[in-house]
Amino acid sequence: MPFVKKTNTAVEGNLIMYIELDEEFNELKKIELVGQALLGYASQSVEFNGTTLANTPLLSISELNAIDEMSAVVISKEEFYSIWDQVILVE
Repeated sequence: MPFVKKTNTAVEGNLIMYIELDEEFNELKKIELVGQALLGYASQSVEFNGTTLANTPLLSISELNAIDEMSAVVISKEEFYSIWDQVILVE
């Protein structure tokens, strides 16, 4: 399963999303931050603060990076879960 960090610089403070995907690039878990502040999170069993999983597969990394004010990189499972675990423990 791929893990992605997606940043949208069009949002004041930068919207940063950490996303766990399945093999078809469907979202399984997502964390949304503005700067360092938690905006919300979602999984297949929970939605917090308005964050939801997308109904369509995520674009490829190269397609995301072709969009102005958007960047995306693959991250490790360990990086994703270190952030996910912090978010869940805070809530």
